[in-house]
Amino acid sequence: MRREELYRALDDENMMVYAVPETHLIGDEEPPIHSHWHWSGLNRAPNGRKGGGIGLLWKAGTSWTRIDCPCSEHKWVTGDILVLPVLLGVAYLAVDRDHNMGNCIREDVDRWVADKEVLLLGDFNGHIQPLDGLQDPNGDLMLQAAQELSLEVLNLRPDCEGEFMWCARSSRSCIESR
Repeated sequence: MRREELYRALDDENMMVYAVPETHLIGDEEPPIHSHWHWSGLNRAPNGRKGGGIGLLWKAGTSWTRIDCPCSEHKWVTGDILVLPVLLGVAYLAVDRDHNMGNCIREDVDRWVADKEVLLLGDFNGHIQPLDGLQDPNGDLMLQAAQELSLEVLNLRPDCEGEFMWCARSSRSCIESR
């Protein structure tokens, strides 16, 4: 989606905050800049892996505030959804990542969650037994984080069966979490 189309869609849907779990921005490439939106993102390294790059957009004049996070694989903002205080994160876990990422996410939630609901959006690049017939370390990490942080996993509910959150060429994914 082109940036202009993204901003138009955000305005048409009256969105206040938007998580981008895979920006594909590399090195010093410019993030999407718009006068009515704030951006906080992390680009992937120029010589690094293919996927990644994460970001959050939130509408200017809303309650959303960026939280500085030392980790390069996830970002956080706080704000309100229908007057409910929320800690919102976006994550992208590389296929070759280890379990330290889950520890970092848990530490961040413990540090900032006080009286807030937690929404964690993104791509864990994981496989879990019920959907894929196999379970890998990132799938383990996603399920462990969901259990320890009392999160619900999107698209594992019966009403989401057969729905895909991401699809490109012959690849598709429905393992997204919130």
